[in-house]
Amino acid sequence: MRTHIVLLGVVLALSLPLWSSHKVQPFNIKPGLWQTTVVTASGELALPAEMLNRLTPEQRARLEERRKADSHTRTYKRCLTRQQLAKPDFTLDRQCTWTTLAASSSKIKGNASCNYRGSGMKLTGSGKFVALDREHVKGSVEMIATSRGRSMDTINNFTSRWLGPSCGGVK
Repeated sequence: MRTHIVLLGVVLALSLPLWSSHKVQPFNIKPGLWQTTVVTASGELALPAEMLNRLTPEQRARLEERRKADSHTRTYKRCLTRQQLAKPDFTLDRQCTWTTLAASSSKIKGNASCNYRGSGMKLTGSGKFVALDREHVKGSVEMIATSRGRSMDTINNFTSRWLGPSCGGVK
């Protein structure tokens, strides 16, 4: 479940120039090689109240330790072309849809939804992206994963910086 949540956060973070069906300005950042660092923190494992009430203090502490251990940092590089900045492609994960709620040349806000039919898992959430300037972007993606009657929330905070106009084979 965490892999899908992190994957969606990465997809959204890489798809910075988002559009909706209404007229929107493209996200005003430079094309080329970008480096993104994502800090993922798992939130509360949403258990039914009756189950939480049955846990001993030691069990609750172990659950909290496991949640904290699930937090991690990942850095990756991605090439963004002029074409991607003008018309983003969301086929990185065909099971997900993005709806832009508000967008300008420096800020984008929207919702995401994914339905992984084979696994029975569903992801829903929202993302915010801010271009600090043409070479620096920050943002966050908050997701809730639901599967088999259980849910877990995650927060992916990221920073991206432009490395240069040449991608050097990085996709």
